[in-house]
Amino acid sequence: MQIARINLHNFVYGRLLARRHEPRTSQQNPLVAFAQPGRLDNDIPLGILPFGIVVNTPTHLLDHALELFAARGYDAVGVQEIALASGVTKPTLYHHFGNKQGVLEALISRDAGPLLERLGDATVYRNDLPLNLRRVVEVYLRFAAGQPSFYRLLASCYLAPPESEAYRAGRAVHDRQHALVEAVFEHAARDHGNMRGRARRYAHSFVGLVSTYLTLVLAGEVEADDRLVHDIVQQFSYGIYS
Repeated sequence: MQIARINLHNFVYGRLLARRHEPRTSQQNPLVAFAQPGRLDNDIPLGILPFGIVVNTPTHLLDHALELFAARGYDAVGVQEIALASGVTKPTLYHHFGNKQGVLEALISRDAGPLLERLGDATVYRNDLPLNLRRVVEVYLRFAAGQPSFYRLLASCYLAPPESEAYRAGRAVHDRQHALVEAVFEHAARDHGNMRGRARRYAHSFVGLVSTYLTLVLAGEVEADDRLVHDIVQQFSYGIYS
């Protein structure tokens, strides 16, 4: 009877979560124009379904943890809550991840890969700095469109206190992003001598500007389209008087 109750709970929770991931119109979702086919957040975590269907428990746990962390913040969510939402016991969670920090680290390791891969492609310098900058902006917009919950989580990790578990878990991904963008400016300095010695400063400024606009887009205050990509690059390149 208890097993049946847990199965029913997971089936209902899975369907509710599936509805949360149903595609929305461009009026409802300002990022829809930049969404890509096969995005990760379309994979509906179904949990332990009736009739003995077997699922990937670690993946199931990570999917539920992501929703909880993104909605309420890493520190506000406990292991018991993750286990309950996933329909598993705390010992099961500990078996797969060790503790809550292990859950976060596994989540970042799993979901940050596509961002870094696409960013790596976008930052290959081709002697056209504006083109590289546009491609970087497009990567971030598309990633946020496909993974809004994970993008929010990743951003919150970087803004957490430096001694916190969340900051330590997300630091490597943050550093890698900036290193990739910094390399673009280092290469561009060979074509533009006045940029020498400023690559690190430019990388942080540019990624910060993109992050600010992504926050506005996710809040529904700005529409993500080609015009926004152009405006971000223009503002960074020429300033507010452009």
